[in-house]
Amino acid sequence: IEGRENAGRLSVGLLEPEILHNIGRKEEAKARLEEYNRRTRDPWYRAICQCLLAEKTEQSLTEKAGESPEYLITAHTALGFWAEESGNKKKACKHYKEALGSYMDEMFEYEFAMERIKRLRQIPERKD
Repeated sequence: IEGRENAGRLSVGLLEPEILHNIGRKEEAKARLEEYNRRTRDPWYRAICQCLLAEKTEQSLTEKAGESPEYLITAHTALGFWAEESGNKKKACKHYKEALGSYMDEMFEYEFAMERIKRLRQIPERKD
């Protein structure tokens, strides 16, 4: 997304590869994440991206997320949506609940996390 980097633009930019991953287009999602990582200057959103690319651990990201409510909501929402593709509803819901614990209800991720929890509760557990 063209324009000055800000949290809104960065969050929306990160959503594109997450959606691709969630619908099963993993290679395209990886390519978009790598591109996003190259063009993004913000260290927090780069850290989220690197975690999704498995270059950093979830634990390292969530530990750093504890430093700020904005970090908490952005990290856990991204991790929750990423976990959904694997069919791990419990892990996804756990991340979404952590995101809601930020109380950052003015951020779009807050509503997104609430709606994803509702949706996941309606979907039967996958039996792989």
